[in-house]
Amino acid sequence: MDIETPNVGDVKIISLRKIFIREIFADKLALVSLFVFVGIMLFVFIGAAVIGVDQALAFDIFNLNQAPTWWPFGNGGSPTGGFLGTTPSGQSMAQILIVAARNSIIIGFSVSFLSLTTSILLGLVIGYYGGHIDNVAMRIMDTLVIIPTIMVMIIVRTLMLDFGVFHMVMILYMFSWIGPARGIRNLTMGQKVQDYVAASKTLGTRNIAIIFKKILPNLTAMISAMVVLTVGTSIGIETGLAVIGFGLPVGTPSLGNLVANALNPTHMSQRQWNWLPAVILILIIIISINFVGQAMSRAANAQQRLSS
Repeated sequence: MDIETPNVGDVKIISLRKIFIREIFADKLALVSLFVFVGIMLFVFIGAAVIGVDQALAFDIFNLNQAPTWWPFGNGGSPTGGFLGTTPSGQSMAQILIVAARNSIIIGFSVSFLSLTTSILLGLVIGYYGGHIDNVAMRIMDTLVIIPTIMVMIIVRTLMLDFGVFHMVMILYMFSWIGPARGIRNLTMGQKVQDYVAASKTLGTRNIAIIFKKILPNLTAMISAMVVLTVGTSIGIETGLAVIGFGLPVGTPSLGNLVANALNPTHMSQRQWNWLPAVILILIIIISINFVGQAMSRAANAQQRLSS
């Protein structure tokens, strides 16, 4: 009786960690992606702290749209342009890119955290208890699914006068939890009929303990996939909203706002340094997260097979 819950839980946690390390080192692409993403995270957050937002946003009317020092096209490299050139406001593109990447990453992970927390709690409770709770919750989610989410986001964004990173997170969070919650609900319904749940009930284990100590660890593969999907989707939607003019204010740097510079024909054809670095960085971030997430999913699936 003494070794039932704590020791089994400890073994599962250690096993998942070891399997994940094995999967990462077995997949060289995932290993490189992990180092790249961690490197970007450290560089962006440390760089933004060192530079300071005020310094990055400072205008310099004498260095507007200066090409990078190495730029081989157009008007040639400018000695005052810096490595990535300057923005239409004369700001250093390298500094703006660091602050913009930090804001976009904060948005992506904040939305992912809020969405997963809501999805896990709702999905587990709805799937486990079923009955009237499930019927009411599913009808509500079915109604929310048919709402044109992008249009609602645009309307909310238009009505809000004071808008920043926090508000963007809340707008993206409004609908991002629905799909994951339905997925966790379906998996929970499949898990609650398993023998280990029936055995736990026979031993008198409380429902809350069964949900969070028995069923939840068996859903790690699904949750790992949702982390990847939500972070990448949030950054992509923020970029899309910025491109159509409903993203963060111009004074708040984000990767989406930088990509939106490509809408200017002059920037598109002659001043690619105003938007191309942001596009490349978005691709690197999303691809890195995707490969690491695939390794996490494989590790979770392997751990689930070993523990079953």
